[in-house]
Amino acid sequence: MDWRPGGGRRLSREQIRDLADRVNIVDVVSGYVRLRKSGANFKAPCPLPAHDDKDPSFYVSTTRQTFHCFGCNEGGDVFDFLQQMGPMTFMESVEEVARRAGVDLQPVEMTPEEQQRAGQRNALYDANAAVGEAFRQNLLGPQGAEARAYLQRRELPDDLAERFGIGLALDAWEGTVGELQRRRIPLDVGERAGLVRRRQSGGFFDMFRNRVMIPIRNHRGKVVGFGGRVLSDEEPKYLNSPESPIYDKSSTLFGLGEAAHAIRREEQALIVEGYFDVLSLAAAGVNHAVATCGTALTPNQLRLLKRHTSNVVLVYDGDAAGVRAACRSLSVFLEQGMWPVFAGVPDGLDPDDFVRSEGGDAFRSLLQHAEPLLDRFIHETIRERRGKPMWAERVIEDVAPMLNRAARTMPVTIEPYWTDLADRLRVDEGVVRAHAKGLRQARIEPSAPRAQRATVSLRGSFPAEEWALLKHLLHHPTEAARVIVDREVADMMTSPLRDLVRQAADDVMNGYEPDVLRMLDQTTDDHTRKLLTDLSMSEEMIQQDDVDRMMDELYGNIRRAYLERQRTDARRRARQARDPEEQQQAAADVIRLSRELAALQRRRV
Repeated sequence: MDWRPGGGRRLSREQIRDLADRVNIVDVVSGYVRLRKSGANFKAPCPLPAHDDKDPSFYVSTTRQTFHCFGCNEGGDVFDFLQQMGPMTFMESVEEVARRAGVDLQPVEMTPEEQQRAGQRNALYDANAAVGEAFRQNLLGPQGAEARAYLQRRELPDDLAERFGIGLALDAWEGTVGELQRRRIPLDVGERAGLVRRRQSGGFFDMFRNRVMIPIRNHRGKVVGFGGRVLSDEEPKYLNSPESPIYDKSSTLFGLGEAAHAIRREEQALIVEGYFDVLSLAAAGVNHAVATCGTALTPNQLRLLKRHTSNVVLVYDGDAAGVRAACRSLSVFLEQGMWPVFAGVPDGLDPDDFVRSEGGDAFRSLLQHAEPLLDRFIHETIRERRGKPMWAERVIEDVAPMLNRAARTMPVTIEPYWTDLADRLRVDEGVVRAHAKGLRQARIEPSAPRAQRATVSLRGSFPAEEWALLKHLLHHPTEAARVIVDREVADMMTSPLRDLVRQAADDVMNGYEPDVLRMLDQTTDDHTRKLLTDLSMSEEMIQQDDVDRMMDELYGNIRRAYLERQRTDARRRARQARDPEEQQQAAADVIRLSRELAALQRRRV
């Protein structure tokens, strides 16, 4: 039965529920963000890619096996979470849960569109995996002697090369072409993956030749591309896979999968610029480093990192270029609500050179002396501007936006920075602030509201009494279900919550707790699904003694709205009736309903 939104394959509810029961959503979510206990639930800053969050607005329930973010209003079960984090299709999320649970899913039907999309991505994954395995065998075989010697000179042990899947592209024009053909992988798939190129005269040739090959994996451990370091004097020294349907460089961090556990353990991540920086640090026992993939640091990369930690050390070359690159990234960090520190590697070395020459302990000592990146940014700005015309004004123009942004997004106080800036410029602090204020008013246009912050309340899409009734049913099932069933409250409701309330109340009266996952399965309405996780995760503050009173009030409000709708309908019938007897009956209904409404009002008073 095709019952989930967007699902193209056919699985029964029982199969899906059995899979969900085999994993704990807390364990799954913990692979993306650090959760902290909060009462009966867990909470964290929202890790969803579409939500730039620094507050702990994201909640996960162990008992209900659901999540909900009160900042962006997204919520659902473990499959919904994986689909948003992937991004994955519904069936890909099912396959991921099955993999975690150790369940072998039987092949199921797919729609032609989903089959085509999944097939194209899987073909690229398969091509990369096959060629990566061939690269690995090349390194271990007789033709890999030079490459193995190169890795030894770089002090990279065999077990580390194996862990990262390092291999060798042979010094041949059609080595990869032949491997793809042997595996019966179409060469145009290899071309889309960036493994081979098409000759103008026809045929294909290898993209990578005579290079040590470093696989680049996504967060699911699948190879999405390669970085190749040439073994000769040819240029370019490094050659990287182009972007493809499975490889987005701005959303990828090299080594994140290998470093994730260490990052959570250390509660810190190191960001470096090169693949061999990561590898050499890992060889020295520093396992919590990741690298950008040939791009400047991007918001998407930081969002990936925030799933594991918000504490980041930029470890760049200490030369002018490295410092400039670090300073350029400051605004990206601040927009993500992250407070980075900077450790410049001295003597013109990169982290790879430094750790191999000085050792792991010296590198750890270097980290101990890291300084806030904002401090370095201010220092470099003053150094570059000093002595030039209007240099103090130019410094304020550069620094003030950063201070204002930090004040908006960071929990730390920025006030001392204004004082320090004034002292260093030898200008009165009031003048600095006045100039900065003038810049904001004259030059900075109001920023567009972030979509995730302007989310319309989910609850406002439903009658207040009806969502409140559902909330009480979830948190006080016995008392709520008794009122709902005895007084037939569900029959008076108008929103899509009606059938959910009726079924859940019947379940409670039959001795079962309300099952939020089952309720999620019963609806395909996106607003209703999100409301369910919202209400199920909300802290219930009502005292037990007040539950009966609250249920009476809700029943009265729902009953009154129901009677008012009935009376409006009766008045319409009375106006439109042509038969005197029908008109008389409608008028009698208006009187009866008006009396019931008056009686309800008297009970309220």
